[in-house]
Amino acid sequence: FAREGFRIVERVLHAKVPILKMSFAGMDCDLSLNNLLPVFNTQLLKSYADIDHRVVEITQTLKRWAGDQGVHGAPLGHLSSYALTLMAIFYMQIRGALPCLQLGAEEEPELYAENGRQFNVAIDSSLAPPRPGADVSFDDFLVYFHNEFRWGEWVVSVRRGCCAGVEEYPKLKMKPRDGISPAEWAEILHIEDPLDIERNLNCVLSPGSNAKLWWAFDSSYETSRTRIRATSDTPDRATGRTW
Repeated sequence: FAREGFRIVERVLHAKVPILKMSFAGMDCDLSLNNLLPVFNTQLLKSYADIDHRVVEITQTLKRWAGDQGVHGAPLGHLSSYALTLMAIFYMQIRGALPCLQLGAEEEPELYAENGRQFNVAIDSSLAPPRPGADVSFDDFLVYFHNEFRWGEWVVSVRRGCCAGVEEYPKLKMKPRDGISPAEWAEILHIEDPLDIERNLNCVLSPGSNAKLWWAFDSSYETSRTRIRATSDTPDRATGRTW
């Protein structure tokens, strides 16, 4: 690896899927063995980026913002880059700027088997967005997740691309991590992996991390609403929080 210019940054050997975190030519990358599901995840994310490159720009801004706010990084008990990317895609689906590429996956499944489990990896990259070129921005992303999305009640689901309650996701794991209070769990952000639909990406959140994420949205929203005019009639969900 060293001869080819790769540098091992971290060895994550006790994770569910052991990986080597590496860097190459200024880029970060992960290496794992016998774990092909991320290949399909990457294909899905790239397909969305090919439809509207603004999702890349919003995701990059989101990751920088999350880093500045101290709410980024699964090893630190915060959401992963993958989870943040799904949030950006989901937001653009809700605004109509991106389609749902898995819309017909249940009718025409493409199954992939790994470790005794089957995953439906079918996507349709030919689908067009409902509102091509719809107005989207990072400021509006903050407004959406602050004012409109119902934390603890709805699920961020790129697979479905619509707002729906947790009761419509019977396979999604809903067990809180040790130490998370009932009040925080009641308001936690649920994010479904679009291919491994049992996996809830909030599983990495440490006690207090969800609350810290919400208040980061809240503090940044105050700045964002001075730049754009929010039209949502949804009440401010910061009122009455107990964590």
